[in-house]
Parts: sequence; C-alpha cells; structure tokens
Amino acid sequence: MKKKIYLIGLIYNNNLGDPIIYQACKYMIDEIIGESEEYEVISLDLFGREPMGYNPVIERLRSEEGYYTSNNKDEIKTREATLISRTICGKISKDNSCIIFVGGGIVKYVYEKFEIYIDQITKYAEDNSIPVMFNAVGIEGFDGNNESCIVLKNALNRECVKMITVRDDLDTLLDKYEYKGYAKRVADSACYISKYVNLSLAKKEKIGINCARPELFKEYGVDFERDKIAMLMAETVISLTSRGYKCELFDNGTLRDDMFVDEILGIIGENNKVSRRNRPSTGYELVQMINDYKAIIATRLHASIVAFSCGVPFVSLVWNNKQAFFCQSINKNSWYISSSEFDSNYIADRLEDAMREGYGKVSIDKQCAETIMCLDRFIKGAFTMGN
Repeated sequence: MKKKIYLIGLIYNNNLGDPIIYQACKYMIDEIIGESEEYEVISLDLFGREPMGYNPVIERLRSEEGYYTSNNKDEIKTREATLISRTICGKISKDNSCIIFVGGGIVKYVYEKFEIYIDQITKYAEDNSIPVMFNAVGIEGFDGNNESCIVLKNALNRECVKMITVRDDLDTLLDKYEYKGYAKRVADSACYISKYVNLSLAKKEKIGINCARPELFKEYGVDFERDKIAMLMAETVISLTSRGYKCELFDNGTLRDDMFVDEILGIIGENNKVSRRNRPSTGYELVQMINDYKAIIATRLHASIVAFSCGVPFVSLVWNNKQAFFCQSINKNSWYISSSEFDSNYIADRLEDAMREGYGKVSIDKQCAETIMCLDRFIKGAFTMGN
C-alpha cells in the first residue's frame, strides 16, 4: 500500500499568493520523495473547490429552497465550512496516510472560518491516528475571549498534530496557543517558487506598484481610509515618474484588488510613464509578472515574497505585522514601511535605497533549508507512528 501524503491548502484562491504557496510546498515535497513509487501525493483545496473554482458543496446548498434567505451570514458560513470540511475528510484515507497543511495565514479565527475547517479535519485525523503537520503557516493573532480562537487553539493541540512550523509569530503559537509539539520558525514556502519557474532574463525597465483592496488597512487596525490609501498610491507613482521611472500597476489576482488599480489610475490621470498590467489568473503568471520589474512597492505579502524569490528589490507597505516579520527574516528591516511613515516621497526614497542595496549574498536555498528539513522530518516520521 502506498504512503499517502495529503496536501491541504487554498489551491484555487484568486489571491494568487495562496496557490503559489501550495505549488512551492508541493515542489519541496517532490524533491524530498524524489521518484520513489512508495508515496502518493494527493492535493485537496481547503475550501472544497475544484479546478476553475467549482465547489460541489456550495452548489448543492444553493439548490436548497430558502437556504440563502437567511439574514445571518455567519450562520451560513458556519454551515458551509462544516459541510465542506466533512467532504474533505471523506476523501482522506484512514490507512497509511499523513496530512500537511501547506501554509498561508490560516491560523486565524476571523473572516474565513478557518477554525472550523481545521477543527473538523484534525478531529478526523485524531480519530483515525493520522499524523498532521502545519507547514510555514501564518499566526494571525490570539484572543482568549474569542470562542472561535479557542476552537482553533484546541484543534492545534490535538495529539495528531505532530509539528507546526510558522513563517512569523512563533512566540504567539507557543505562549498563547500553548502548542506543546515540535515547533519552529521557517521561511514561507513561496520563497522557493523561482526555483521551478523559467524566469525571463529580459531587461527590466519598470517599477511595479502592487495594489490591494484598501479595506485591508482598516480591517487590521491601520487608521487609513480608502481615499487616503488611493491618494498615497497615486502620489507615490507620481513621485517616481518625476524621478524618471516608468511605473506599472498590478495586483495579486483578486477582482477587488484589480478594481482598485483602476481607481488609482483615475487619480493619476494621463501619464505616458504609467501603465497597468492585466489581472493575473495563475500563480505562474504572477511570478513572471513580478520578475519583469526592476523593483516593486508591495502591498500584499506574497508580492514581497515572490519579489525576494526572483531577486527583485522591494519595499512593503505594512497593514499586518506579517510583512514586518518577513522583511526581518531576510535581514531587510529597512524594506518595510509602517503606516506612521506613509508619505509618497519617503516611500519613493526607500525604494531607491532598496534598489541600491540589493540582496547581496542572501541565498534562497539557505533561506528555505529549514522549511525543507522540517517537511522531510515529518514525512519520514509520519509513517512510523503506527498510522
């Protein structure tokens, strides 16, 4: 019987950072197991989606009379998450198996109902003695008075969860979630993505301006209104073009991010040094896009991470401490800009500093070595645990 490795992640997200995480993690695992025929790698989308975004569970629910007439959106999302999780569990073999959550900001208890998915899947794993690993996940806060957070805490501390590696806040995992298994801070898997993409070597002429829906700032406690973010981005582009740079606005793939690109362009007006890139539809396309730039100003975390992987200098506009964690992890503390420093000329100055500084001797292989080592350790140990 083959040893089955189930990879669970946000494989079909329109925010393409998540598919890139999945693909990079899968590449790492393929390196670990090589051409061995004793393993079978099976990929499952955490939200139960299939290629092209089709979700059979959601489609079934939509067919139920009166299901979407409820005004309680939280109740609907809870039921959806519960049913999707059970469907995912039904696809996981009870024999000779292990589960790896591939990464991303899933240790989070607001908005997406991650706590329900993680609770249901780890309970199934616990009941069937299936070892579980969380790989290079983002830890996005803790609230001991929040019921969803406590559900998440209990799920992470099930006996089946043998290893949790994190890309950022290890202290919160250990001190607040009180995780007692093997834990380590490692690089986000997406740092490895350029190893598997045939990158263009064409001359790089433009500065990439990575745009994300402005509501992100408010949602994470940064007191910047939509209009202020739009004006900041527009004025930063104008500052750069006044210095002779050509700028191109782009996004990480979501429709709302892409709509904001047009809003910023409307503020900038006619400028022959400014263009926009079409919305990318695949992680591969986003990687190639970022690789084309001389440098980027990043709003989404994985614009920064892909830029690092491709050797493209960047500065990151911080709306969540995960961006600061990443810059610190690659010894580029000056490459993230906190909201108190949001000024268009200052951002342009810092980007020019980053371009002059470059990466020096920073190595992707060295950065990702512990991520791969932990995956290797878990996989080799998973099938000796009485599974």
